[in-house]
Amino acid sequence: MLFDYALKSDQVWALEKICMQFSAERFAGKRPGMLFVNVEAELIHELKSRGHEVLQPLLAIQSGVVLEITERAAIRDYDLFRESVHVLRELGFQIAIDDAGSGYASLQSIAELRPQYIKISTYLVTGLNEDSIKRDVVEMLVRLAQRIDAQTVAEGIETEAEKAEIKRLGVTYGQGYLLGRPVKLN
Repeated sequence: MLFDYALKSDQVWALEKICMQFSAERFAGKRPGMLFVNVEAELIHELKSRGHEVLQPLLAIQSGVVLEITERAAIRDYDLFRESVHVLRELGFQIAIDDAGSGYASLQSIAELRPQYIKISTYLVTGLNEDSIKRDVVEMLVRLAQRIDAQTVAEGIETEAEKAEIKRLGVTYGQGYLLGRPVKLN
């Protein structure tokens, strides 16, 4: 709700800055691996005109950061967006399309941006083992990811049957309550 309000009140930049600082502070030096951080499409749109200082806290993380472009808003200008994504990659960031299969996380975004990660939406994962259409869509996303040399991440895995089907379809990574409940760090 906070990000929806920020979008409506033109405060995405300020809210993203706070979230990036907080994410970097919570992650830096505390655990190995990569940090996945959701970012609004609006922030990517504004990078060229406003600069990259908002990303400074994340640049300090040596292990790598994946910027997950959320589905809350449409990408308005793909030429500008591709240019900004190119600069982000030069800065060392990797790109993910979050919630592929829902909202504005469209096939066009995947085709235009060629992300390193495609995060498959919880909607497609829930009941996947009992729904042939969802299976077909996930299978298509896996094939597409392979074609562009991206990794797939299934979100919202909550049952052993979903996990088994996700694995059978060739999804690379999974997340969800079945695999581990969120825990408070420190």
